[in-house]
Order: sequence, then C-alpha cells, then structure tokens
Amino acid sequence: MPFSGKIMEKQYYENELEMMKAVGKCRWIVPLIDTFQVDEELWAIVMPVYTKNVSQLMEIWETSNSYKPDCQSIVNVFFSLLKALKHLSVLRIAHCDIKTENLMIDYNGNVVLIDFGAATFYGQEVFESLDVIETDKHEHFQIAGLQIDLLCMATTLVKMGTGKIG
Repeated sequence: MPFSGKIMEKQYYENELEMMKAVGKCRWIVPLIDTFQVDEELWAIVMPVYTKNVSQLMEIWETSNSYKPDCQSIVNVFFSLLKALKHLSVLRIAHCDIKTENLMIDYNGNVVLIDFGAATFYGQEVFESLDVIETDKHEHFQIAGLQIDLLCMATTLVKMGTGKIG
C-alpha cells in the first residue's frame, strides 16, 4: 500500500503530532501511521496517497467555459467534513484551519481532512490562536471550539459553490 509523507520542522511538529495522535482512526481524517526524525526534521507518515485537494478540483472547474461546480462534489465535501468535525468535537479538538487546500480527495473519491498544525483542544478555556473575531465596530466576541470550524466550513462551501468569497 502506498504512503505519503510530510516533513515538518521540529518547532512546529509537536502540536500537530499531539493532535493527530489524539484523533485516532476516523475515515474522514488523515491517519497518522508513524513518525521518525532526521536532524531537525520530523517525518510524519500518513496514508493513503491522495489524488488532489479540493482547491485543485476547483481549478479543474474553473478551466471550463464558466465556473460550474459539480453539486455532488460539494455535497460530498460537506457531509465528509461534517463527519470529521463530529469526530473532532467528541474529542474536544478544534482544527482551526479548514480550507480547500486542507481537504484531500483519495483514489475512491473520499474527502479527508489534513493538516492539524493549528489544531487545539478546547473546553473550559477558549483557545488563544483564533478566539477573537473583530467586527467593523471593533467589538470583540469569542468563538470557541467547534464554532470556529463550522464558520470556516461554511466559508469553504461558499467558495466552492461560487468560486470566490465576498
């Protein structure tokens, strides 16, 4: 069976590995097989090999005469991502970086969430990296855990459906 690898600098890999190990097995999240270190680089071995990410799928749509997204693909991404987020919410993990580049498509057409470098556990305390969103009036409010991932998922789906944001 083919494998994929990701090279990470030492200063960045500790959080990502902690999150990937905590996630365990989930069909809609990239599985961590093994890790090894060479000097200051850590190799994370994951499987299976993916064909493309959702951004690349969108580029294929854009090369047609007009932007015509495949509605079934958008539905597939939506439900796969919801299932991944359900798994993460049970573990109280927020991905914090949901975007088309972090949604891979495998050889069977399954959508898989990757890149847990920005992920964090949430619970009583609000996580610090993405906890404050500023409005036009400079009012602040906090969004914790699953809520930020749902907001990013909605933005991703709008981008897929229209080809743009805004």
